[in-house]
Amino acid sequence: MVRGGRTLEVCLSKLWANAGECQVDFDLSFHAVRPLKNLEFFSTYSLHRVDIVNSLRYEEFLPTIKMNHLCQPTKPTDAKIEALGPRDLFDNGQQMFRLLLTYSFNVPKSSSFQFALPGITEFLYENPIDCVLIQVFSSTKQYIDSTGAFPERKSVKLDKGDYCVKIQLRHKDEKLLEKFRDILLVVQHKLASSIQMDVYSSVAGALTGDGKKVSKQGIRPGQTCTCYVSPIAEDKVPKNVTTASYLLGSLTLGKTADESVCKKVQFPVRYTFLEWSKRDKNALSTVVVEKKKAANSFEEKEINESIRDHKIQLLSKIKDKSQAEEYFKKLNQEYAKHLPLIVAEIKRLSDQKECSLKEREQILSLTDEVRELADYDKVLQFFGAKIENDEGDLLAKQDMEKQKSAIIDSLLAKANVLADAHLKISTQEIPKSFRKGLRNAADEVATTDSTKDKKEPKSNQGLIPQEVPQSEITKQASVADFQIVEGSTSQSENDSSSELQQQLEELNATVEKCAGEEVDDSSDRVTLRDLEVAYSQMLKWVDANDEKTLLITAKHAVAHAHYGLLFALSRKSLTTRGLIKIWSLSKLLLLS
Repeated sequence: MVRGGRTLEVCLSKLWANAGECQVDFDLSFHAVRPLKNLEFFSTYSLHRVDIVNSLRYEEFLPTIKMNHLCQPTKPTDAKIEALGPRDLFDNGQQMFRLLLTYSFNVPKSSSFQFALPGITEFLYENPIDCVLIQVFSSTKQYIDSTGAFPERKSVKLDKGDYCVKIQLRHKDEKLLEKFRDILLVVQHKLASSIQMDVYSSVAGALTGDGKKVSKQGIRPGQTCTCYVSPIAEDKVPKNVTTASYLLGSLTLGKTADESVCKKVQFPVRYTFLEWSKRDKNALSTVVVEKKKAANSFEEKEINESIRDHKIQLLSKIKDKSQAEEYFKKLNQEYAKHLPLIVAEIKRLSDQKECSLKEREQILSLTDEVRELADYDKVLQFFGAKIENDEGDLLAKQDMEKQKSAIIDSLLAKANVLADAHLKISTQEIPKSFRKGLRNAADEVATTDSTKDKKEPKSNQGLIPQEVPQSEITKQASVADFQIVEGSTSQSENDSSSELQQQLEELNATVEKCAGEEVDDSSDRVTLRDLEVAYSQMLKWVDANDEKTLLITAKHAVAHAHYGLLFALSRKSLTTRGLIKIWSLSKLLLLS
C-alpha cells in the first residue's frame, strides 16, 4: 500500500534462470479508493456505516467484506512464578525468574491456529521480556509445536480434541512478572469457510435485510460514498463463539477479474461479540414448539407405553441366549413392527462375544426390517432441509431423530458383524486379535459376569480382543499379535522407549506370517465386496472418524491392509478418548 508523502522506489529484476539483457515495458498506475476510518464492527449494533473516499482519479469499486479468522481470548487456568536455576543466570550472577502460564481450550474441528499475547508477542528485541516461549500440548501431554514473537508468521495445525498451551515469560524482576499473571491468550484459528457480510446502499435495506445491495459503481475524485453493513446472521456465527470473541477479516474495494490484484489491497475489519449467548439450536427464538397435551395427559395409553419401554429395557439384561431369544419373540408378537424393540435386539446380538452364523443372519434380517420401518430417503430429506421456521416440522423432529438413531445403530451393527466375518476367513495377513474379533472395551464391561468383584478397577476404554489368554499376553511380540498393555505403567519414559526399541529389533528377526493360518470355512463366506457395501451404507449416516465408528473403520482398514490408516486411528483414539495403549500397533507398518 502506497503511503502519502513518501518516496516510492520501484525495482525490477530478471529471474535467475534468464541470462543476458532484455528490454522491458511496464505501466504503473495508482489507486486512491479507501475507507475513511478503521472498520470496527460490534454485534450489538443494528447496522454499521462505512464511508468510502477517493482522492486521486475516477474509480469503479465494489465493497466486499469477508471474515476469515475467529479470535477467542482465553484466561489462564494456572499461573506460577519460579526462580530459575544456574543455567539461566547471567555472568554477574543476576537471579532470573519465570512466569509459567497454563491455558486450556477445545478444538471442535481441525484447523490452523495462532497464539498471541497482546502487547507482548508483537515485539522482539525491544520487548523488556527477554524470553516468550509458547508451547502446545495435547490432552495426553504430547508435544505438538511451539511459537513465540510474531505469531502471525507461524500457524499450528491442530486436529479435533482438547489441548493445553504453556507459556513462559522470563525476566529478572519478579514484581514485573506478577503483573502478567492474568494476561489473556488470544487463540486465533482460521474458519472452515469465510463469512461474507452483506453491504447495502441504504439504511432501510440494511435494517430490513431485503433492500438493494451495493453493486459496482463509480466514484469521482474528492467524492464520498456511504455504504451500510448489516450484522452477521445468527446461523452464520461459529458455534464456539463466546462473549469478547471477535472475527478478523478484510474489506476489498477493487472490481477486477484478477483476484490477486484485489488481494494486494485489503483493509482490516474486526467484528466483536460484546455480548453473546447460545440459543436453542432447534429454533431461531428461545421458544421451542411442543405438542399440546390434553388436560388429563397421563392416560392408559401412556401407562402402556411406559410398561412396553420397560420390557424392552429388560431384553439387554438377560444373559441366557435361549431365554433372551424367547423373550424377544414374545415381545415381537405383542409389539409387532416396533422400531425400538428391533434396535434393542440388534444391539443384544451384536454385543455378544461370539457371533454365530445364525445370529449374523438375524442381525442382517433385522437391519432390513429397520429399513422397511424407517424410510431412509424420507429421514435424509427431513434433516437436509431447514426446519427452524416450520411448526409442523418441529413437532415431527423428535420422531425423525428416533428413526435416524435406529438406522445408524442397525447399520453400525451390520457393518461390524460383516467385518468380523470377513476378517475371520480372509487369506490376507490379519492380526490375530482382529481375526478373532475385536470389540470395544465398553461392550466388554457391559457383558461381564455379574459376580465379578465390583471393586476391581475397570479397563480403560479402547479396542480390546474378545478373549486374550494369559499365554498370549506374556509371549514374545510378533507382527500377527495385536497385544495390549494396561493404561497405567510404573516405568519411566526412557525405559518405555528402550523397551519399544528392543521389541522393534526383535521384530526384524521374528516376522511372522498369518497367511498360512487355518481358516474356518464352515460358515458362509463374507466377501470384501459385501463389507464395502455395508461400510458405504454406514458412511451415508455417520462420519468415519466418529467415536462410534472408529472400531469399524479400523477393521475396514485391516481388511484392505491399510495399516498406516490403522495406526492413525489408534493414535486418534489415544489422544481423543484416553484409550488404552496398543504398544505393538506400530509394528503392523512393517508387514509386507
